[in-house]
Amino acid sequence: VALAIRPSRDYHGYRQDRNGCWSHKPSQASVSDLDNAGQRIGDPGLADRGSYQTFCGYKSTDRNARIG
Repeated sequence: VALAIRPSRDYHGYRQDRNGCWSHKPSQASVSDLDNAGQRIGDPGLADRGSYQTFCGYKSTDRNARIG
């Protein structure tokens, strides 16, 4: 998983999918593997994250872990 924050406002999480790409759930929208620029997320640290400008890093989890 990966985490980015909008300082003093909010946080946003990403998960790495089995195909190696990353997905996230922006606000009320459906889960997506596209960043704010409409590009597939190959690395959330380099993706267009919109207002979530501070990238915090990556963390390994158990494949059955539920986040959120």
